[in-house]
Amino acid sequence: MSKLFRTFLLNLPILTDTIFILYFNFYYTYKVVSDRWIGSETILPVNFRHLILPEKNPPPTELLDLQPLPISALRSAAFETLYREMSQFNPIQTQVFNAVYNSDENVFVGSPPGSGKTLIAEFSILRMFSSPAGRNGEDHCVYISPREVNHNHVNL
Repeated sequence: MSKLFRTFLLNLPILTDTIFILYFNFYYTYKVVSDRWIGSETILPVNFRHLILPEKNPPPTELLDLQPLPISALRSAAFETLYREMSQFNPIQTQVFNAVYNSDENVFVGSPPGSGKTLIAEFSILRMFSSPAGRNGEDHCVYISPREVNHNHVNL
């Protein structure tokens, strides 16, 4: 007689109320019933006494107290003329400048409206234009914006 083993996966949503219940009860009880054998069932207590949950909201990256970068950090006279009305970048732009303009790493910038995210996106576009493939027209860039105002703003 061969034994047949079944594996099943249970997903338990952990909500604030559930954590309160787990604190006092420490376990859930699952009842497993066979659909092929009458009277074949078992009850499984699952202990949550030593459950370690991740932080509810991970802390955001702190804004460092950096000296604002001047526009000359772009190291290109042609690029600097695009921003001639500015003398320096704001604190958020200064903090992400090296990651966006001087590296090929992926970057996610989440900041409030009006904090300069469009200009940060332009840093990566300018980096592409300054690469050999970008100068030869071999690189391509797709700029997606949720606001129509930004579509008309970028003319490079």
